Amino acid sequence: MEGFEKYLKEETFHKVLTRRMETFTIGRFLMLTQLHRKLGKMPEKALEHEMVKGIVAILKKKREDYLLPALRHYLLWKGFEDLALRIPKIPQSHRKKNPPTLTEEDLKRIEENFPNGKWAERFKMVYLIQKMTGARASMVLKLRLQDIKLFDNYAVLLMRGKARRTDKLIKTVIFEKEAVEKLRSYIENYDLNWDYIFLKPPTKSTPLYKKILSAYVSYLSFLKKACAKAGVNIGTHDLRRYFIYKFYEASGHDIEATRKAVGHSNISTTSIYLESYSPNIAQTLKEVQKGLGGGEK
Repeated sequence: MEGFEKYLKEETFHKVLTRRMETFTIGRFLMLTQLHRKLGKMPEKALEHEMVKGIVAILKKKREDYLLPALRHYLLWKGFEDLALRIPKIPQSHRKKNPPTLTEEDLKRIEENFPNGKWAERFKMVYLIQKMTGARASMVLKLRLQDIKLFDNYAVLLMRGKARRTDKLIKTVIFEKEAVEKLRSYIENYDLNWDYIFLKPPTKSTPLYKKILSAYVSYLSFLKKACAKAGVNIGTHDLRRYFIYKFYEASGHDIEATRKAVGHSNISTTSIYLESYSPNIAQTLKEVQKGLGGGEK
């Protein structure tokens, strides 16, 4: 699939993570449908029927934001423009900018409803770190043992930025005692046979970025199962968005402090998350009017 990823880079100008997610997604789709073996050997109507069956089979399992655009780009790459144009364009719902309607009770129910098992425990810890720090899922999944410093009452985590800025380190601290103890227990009780504490050891034929993508897809699957049981519908980035809103409120609407807390390079990025934020306008108006001598109504 290297040729397909190169095509995405040259023709779509996607970000690195988006290109890799589309490549990973179309790879899974081709394994399920064997579509690559049927292109050029079947009539278009039959091919269209095969595609629809494969799309339905995957969408029944879970929401797949990257599937349809990846399939469209794959068919264009192979030269099947007519088939590509029949695939509908859908908005990517994970890019909604409205404030998430989450509560602390929702987040607690999600954590309680994570499936059981060794990998479920690992992904439950990823979820906990995301919830406590507002970090991206990819940043948490790239954590190594030496990136975590545990103290009596707090933990310091050094995280790497996005794929194109892997040299950038973001320092964050967890002060919540129960979360620190859960992290300490996780590290003490798991047989960590290499540095990355949430990833399977790579093989010579599997580069690190594919391990990260595979872990992300598995984590999203576990998270969706927990959300379904808890009656909440969120994605991994909703945890970051929720943390930003909560931190912004708790800091007295200090956007610069919020930017530093979540590791944004530019304050304009933080403002995008907050552009739909609306605090209690009536209460704010009362405070302003009181300060101006207007008094409370």
